[in-house]
Amino acid sequence: GDTGRFKLSSIDETINAFMYEYDFGDGWRHEICIEKRLKADERVNYPLCIGGERACHPEDCGGPGGYTNLIG
Repeated sequence: GDTGRFKLSSIDETINAFMYEYDFGDGWRHEICIEKRLKADERVNYPLCIGGERACHPEDCGGPGGYTNLIG
């Protein structure tokens, strides 16, 4: 697929999800789901994360399998 840099604000209104790959060697692939689109608030410093299941995995922990073993 296409790779590269883009702004979330440039995503077509018909797209509700996309894949993001982090650390190509370890195979971290994330599905980003767009649940709601809001107009930017000039008082807010973006980007802004308002939720997530876990805070973050440690660097170089062996990909999804290694992380599962780490937290297991």
